[in-house]
Amino acid sequence: MNGNSCSNCSSAEDLYFVTIGSPGGDLPGRALLYCPRCRATNQHQVDISWPLALLTPGTFLQLYRTGKTESDPRQAVRIVFGPGHDWISTEAGDILERRRLGE
Repeated sequence: MNGNSCSNCSSAEDLYFVTIGSPGGDLPGRALLYCPRCRATNQHQVDISWPLALLTPGTFLQLYRTGKTESDPRQAVRIVFGPGHDWISTEAGDILERRRLGE
């Protein structure tokens, strides 16, 4: 998507959006981009793994709604969608705030 690269090794090939945390756990994971090699190397930490080419704003926001990530929305949107997608980070931030307030 927008000149993105692996958060670990900077490869730009076949990127996946991943959350790093406790696979299958209840704790929210950190949102990153991984290439296939880094994803395999760190698979013991990867909870969510989604091909970047298939990740939509709606799917991305659903990860915030379900508590699968609490990464800084501005940073996560920038690494996934690139600049100019402020509405996505605003919506993700609103979701986080509502979750924190218990709504």
